[in-house]
Amino acid sequence: MNEAEFNQIVDDLMFSIEESIDNSGADIDYENSAGMLTITCEANGSQIILSRQPAMGEIWLAARSGGFHFKLLNLDTEQRWCDTQTSELLSAMLTDACLAQSGEAVSFDFLLQSGLSALQPLPAVALCHQHDCAQLLSLAD
Repeated sequence: MNEAEFNQIVDDLMFSIEESIDNSGADIDYENSAGMLTITCEANGSQIILSRQPAMGEIWLAARSGGFHFKLLNLDTEQRWCDTQTSELLSAMLTDACLAQSGEAVSFDFLLQSGLSALQPLPAVALCHQHDCAQLLSLAD
């Protein structure tokens, strides 16, 4: 994947995150600027920051719980952002961070179908593929 493709995928991801926040009704605001999405929990002013790292092909998440790096991995016909250390999905960690910092639930269910440029919502029966992410991350090292 070249840098332009990476940036398009991340743009689509950030737009999907913005839509999820808008559709949730949660008292959470966001600002997308210079490749960085800043999510602000209005109740306490705390922030969650997503930034793109094109040179590394990663997205970085900064929250009160810590800093995390995610790589886009191919799992069968899907592509998912998996934490490079724990293999946890970005969607799950972002959901947890918003709940922990704002006290409000926002569901970030997204995936990228291989070969498509648009994010698709996850089916309700989709399961976390932590084991698959861990195997792919170990092969990438």
